[in-house]
Amino acid sequence: MVRYVVSGSALIPAGALDSDLHPQLLRRVGRPFPKQDYTHDYRVHGLFDFSRNKYRLEIESEILNASVAGFNPLHELYVFDGKELRRHRIAVTRHRGSIYSARQPEFRYHTLPYPVFTMEVQPMLLAHGVILCAADAKTAGQLRFEMDPRRFAVHGTGVLHDQQCLVIRTWRPNDPFGVVYELWVQPNAGSRVRRVRRFEKDRLESSLDIDYEASQGRPVLKGWNYRRMDPSGQAPRQLITVAVERMELNPGVTDGDFRLEPSPEMIVRDDRTKEIYRLGPEGEHLAVGPEPRRDSRAWVIAASVIVVVLLAVGGLVLRLRFRARGEA
Repeated sequence: MVRYVVSGSALIPAGALDSDLHPQLLRRVGRPFPKQDYTHDYRVHGLFDFSRNKYRLEIESEILNASVAGFNPLHELYVFDGKELRRHRIAVTRHRGSIYSARQPEFRYHTLPYPVFTMEVQPMLLAHGVILCAADAKTAGQLRFEMDPRRFAVHGTGVLHDQQCLVIRTWRPNDPFGVVYELWVQPNAGSRVRRVRRFEKDRLESSLDIDYEASQGRPVLKGWNYRRMDPSGQAPRQLITVAVERMELNPGVTDGDFRLEPSPEMIVRDDRTKEIYRLGPEGEHLAVGPEPRRDSRAWVIAASVIVVVLLAVGGLVLRLRFRARGEA
């Protein structure tokens, strides 16, 4: 069992997200988007019990809100007890014009497979011999699986930071996207994975460079750099650089660390039963009502039109009444 606390920053280069915005919105905000390099904090807390196939993964970052050309805070917690995967989306804000409003915390029961371990968090597992990119898609979201040696092939050699590496490629059979992973391994340093590159039909999609340091005569994870490329595979659209703040082997934890339950007033999405409900104070499943109406330009215009129509109708009624009195 191991616990990691890592922190760093994510950088989105100026103009890297132009293609993610609707053309009409992009014309309004103007190119490039973002206007300049955008940087935000990135933090991960991972607890992994490899022998029992359990984990707890907490991520604090930001995500693009493509509907308004802005960025929203993201705070998510995944907990897997060996059987069920549960997620608590703790803090997400939605941007409406110039108003930021907190969204209700959301709890979700996921069904497996589910891609919890995106590439930017995988070094915490690679440092312990868990090569998720070599796993079958049906085992996504788990720490224990069987690897088929027939899906590995030596591709060549390379030099990374003045160190000779063996380059090995692995793939998933019948993958519709033609995904191939390239692992750069140091044979003379405990077969550590120093670099991972992900290709989609020969286009570089993302890459990891992983750093280690010596501790009590053995290599331990020090940090890593993650790079996600644009559709051309030539320019980066996201760069994440993190360092390990703390690593604990066999930390004092209990099974309670791998349990997660929803709290009252949370919106609960249950993939097992296809339900969506709000959890009541006594655990009852309450209907999820529509969101409160918020002032918007469209609503104000519509309200103004209604007022004008009502005034016009009222004026017509008064004129008819005066005419009727005059004729009488």
